[in-house]
Amino acid sequence: MLSRSFNLFTTLSVALLIFACGGSGGGGVEGVTPPPAPSTGLRLQPVTTALSAPLFMTTPPGDFARLFVVEQGGLVRILDTLNGTPRATAFLDIHLLISTGSERGLLGMAFDPDYATNKRFFIFYTNSSGDLVVARYFASTANADLADATSAQILKTIAHPTNSNHNGGMLAFSPIDRCLYVATGDGGSSGDPGNNGQNPNSLLGKLLRLDPATGNACTNGIDNPFAVSGGAAE
Repeated sequence: MLSRSFNLFTTLSVALLIFACGGSGGGGVEGVTPPPAPSTGLRLQPVTTALSAPLFMTTPPGDFARLFVVEQGGLVRILDTLNGTPRATAFLDIHLLISTGSERGLLGMAFDPDYATNKRFFIFYTNSSGDLVVARYFASTANADLADATSAQILKTIAHPTNSNHNGGMLAFSPIDRCLYVATGDGGSSGDPGNNGQNPNSLLGKLLRLDPATGNACTNGIDNPFAVSGGAAE
């Protein structure tokens, strides 16, 4: 009987609380703003179908005329922002340098924040051995729509197990410390059997902070607590 009385008291208390909090005439809860009505003006519009396995798109800072699309097979294509037409010649072609299949290939790209003056950009790919590579290139001084293939410099190579999956690939610059951040996969298979993601000395399964000039650990800004406690400096 005591239990039933307590349950009844609790139910009545909750009901009274809800009734007291309800506004008059609005049907809502006082102090809570209802969600906005769904937008009817937002829609999807195809830009182009003339791409092969596109997986990332970016643009140089301040460049409103071109979109750069990373294709997993090893090309970086330029699209005109006005009509979506791909340029006839790829901006960069490294298909001979990469391994492909499953999750391998050309996987990421980032422009230097000062690209307008230094023409420097970075890519992430799996090399012919399946290892992870971060490389720096420069755009051609003669043609802004072409990369200078001879300018390639490998900044970091990270050994990857024979598994073809879990390679990562995202590159991005921080507007605060201007370091190059690199997202690596854990080495593949299923469930990270090598425990790379939890090993502070492994560069796999991590978000690395690199100096874009050297490929070493970037020391701008705050210290890395994982490195200070004995992990890899990156």
